[in-house]
Amino acid sequence: MGNVSKLEILRKMCIEPGDYTVQAMECLDKQRLLRAKYSCLQKTKEVRKEKRLKRKKEDDELLKNADDIEYGAGML
Repeated sequence: MGNVSKLEILRKMCIEPGDYTVQAMECLDKQRLLRAKYSCLQKTKEVRKEKRLKRKKEDDELLKNADDIEYGAGML
């Protein structure tokens, strides 16, 4: 439930919120949405970082194993 919806509850109780209350609730909602977007970006950043580390580890293992190969396509 967002802060702006709290204003609707006040109105249903026949309490008219003031201008500053409305502005404050809208500001709080905007801040909440910005934090949510940022945390979402952080999660995707962590996933990309994990994928990159996994891919790098696999490439390193392939290079390590490439030294042990005695015969392969294009080696002669």
